[in-house]
Amino acid sequence: MLVSIITPAFRAHPFIGRAVKSVLAQDYPHWEMLIISDDGADYRSVLRNGGIEDSRLRFLSTGRIGAGPNVARNMGLRAAQGGFIAPLDADDLFYPQRLSALAPLAGRHGMAGDNLVVIEDHTGHRLGTVFPQSDTLRWLDMATFARYSTPLLFVFQRQIIDFLWDETVALGADTLFNLRALEKTGPAPILPQVLHEYRIVPDSICHSSDAHERAEQAYALCLEQWQVNRLNFTTVEGSAIVKGMLLRKRELNRRFRQCLEAGRCHNFQEFIAAGLDTSPPHATATALSH
Repeated sequence: MLVSIITPAFRAHPFIGRAVKSVLAQDYPHWEMLIISDDGADYRSVLRNGGIEDSRLRFLSTGRIGAGPNVARNMGLRAAQGGFIAPLDADDLFYPQRLSALAPLAGRHGMAGDNLVVIEDHTGHRLGTVFPQSDTLRWLDMATFARYSTPLLFVFQRQIIDFLWDETVALGADTLFNLRALEKTGPAPILPQVLHEYRIVPDSICHSSDAHERAEQAYALCLEQWQVNRLNFTTVEGSAIVKGMLLRKRELNRRFRQCLEAGRCHNFQEFIAAGLDTSPPHATATALSH
């Protein structure tokens, strides 16, 4: 079955080629990759100039400059033709076996994920994996997922996705999206193998010098929306999990800001990896994820 990979692209010239090459290297051939320009750039030409062309690459544009990754993701979702959806940010990359490993699991359970490694893009320094590496399949429910500060990626059955990424949330809409999917499917299987890389790019929205301020605003907005409509979560248990997560992560973000201002860390991943938080072991990633 066709997998639709959705990739927003904003000032992605330095690394879009790497992400696309990681998709071209998949041992699962049945995919399309939707690259949605959000900066006016012609990424077809950018890739062609780098020697990258493939008929499975599709190019769209928000028609705006900086409309936001969630606007781009939703455009890609609406245009996707696959029976599976696989988000991939332009600065990250898949390992060759990722789609062949996760698509069958997602087909059976609605969605499926994998382990990942967090790497500083500018230094190549490896900060760690989200989960301990083992041979054991784990299952992730809403409550467990909500307690991890991770940028976990999933492959989803298209038929369970009857919602969009929240375009009003600048940071963390992907976490809310994943939680909505988990509310529908129940616990999702997580492969223990590392099958993709989360790359820390200093100039990205999630790792900029004001990322903690953006996160604070995002938490405040989400908590306000929760009071109005429970952020569109449909169960009492699910909406309570989300509210508790937002409160915990807001407090974690405030501790991160204190450490940042004291010079004890340079980014959120470093803050987590150094054990300056109180997150579960091996939770190595962003406050609401990117």
